Amino acid sequence: MRFRIQVVLLSWLAATTAGVGACRESPLAPSEQANVVRIADPAGALGDASAIRTLVTSTLARVTERLPISGVMITVTPDPARAIGGYGVGGFTPDARTVSIYIDPAFPKHQQPAGRPIAHPGGA
Repeated sequence: MRFRIQVVLLSWLAATTAGVGACRESPLAPSEQANVVRIADPAGALGDASAIRTLVTSTLARVTERLPISGVMITVTPDPARAIGGYGVGGFTPDARTVSIYIDPAFPKHQQPAGRPIAHPGGA
């Protein structure tokens, strides 16, 4: 699951650097530009929300080392219908400041994804 969430965030990084300049500049005051990670799971379907928050926050830190961005809202939600079949996670980025990550809580945490990975952090 860790790799799959990182792929969603790294895919978002690639999308935002491909011509969406708004992610580098913001009309907000510096104090309002914090990146926010939100776990939208009031029923607790995802289990340990702190582990998911830690994973997303650490991946976001790796992204911001290479691309100084701010004012991004990342929301993690249990939603099997929006998760990619065989991967257990999916995502949507409607704009340069919003990332939605959807997790299928029934997907086995240590199951390998079916077929080849969509992306690889090493670039190959």
